[in-house]
Amino acid sequence: MEFSFIAPAKVWSTNDDRRLHWAQRSKLVKEWRDCTAIIAKARRVGSQPPSVVTISIPFARNGRRDPMNYVGTVVKAMVDGLVDAGVWPDDTPEYVEVRQPRFVIGGKEVVVTIEPFEK
Repeated sequence: MEFSFIAPAKVWSTNDDRRLHWAQRSKLVKEWRDCTAIIAKARRVGSQPPSVVTISIPFARNGRRDPMNYVGTVVKAMVDGLVDAGVWPDDTPEYVEVRQPRFVIGGKEVVVTIEPFEK
C-alpha cells in the first residue's frame, strides 16, 4: 500500500529540534501528525496487519543529510498519525517497524509505503 501528499509543514531534523521553542515544535508535530491521519483516512488505508513502513521525505535541494535525524521528528509524527487513523493499534514493534526514511530531491510529496511483515 502506498499513498502520498504534499508536505504540510517544514521538514525538521533532530538538530533543528534542539533549537526550536516547544510551541514551534508542538505546531510542527501537530501539522504532520494530523495531516497524515486525515490523508490516511481519506485514502481509506484502514487497519493493517503488522507492517513495515517507509517514508520518503521531499527536499528542494540536494545536501548532506543523515536520515536518522528525521526519525524522531517527521517520521515519528507521521507514524503517530497513522496510529490515530487506525492503521495499527499502537506504534510498538509488534505492529509496526519503521525503516530509515528516504530522501526525494526536487519533490514536494511525502510518500508513505506500508508493507506487511515478511515471516
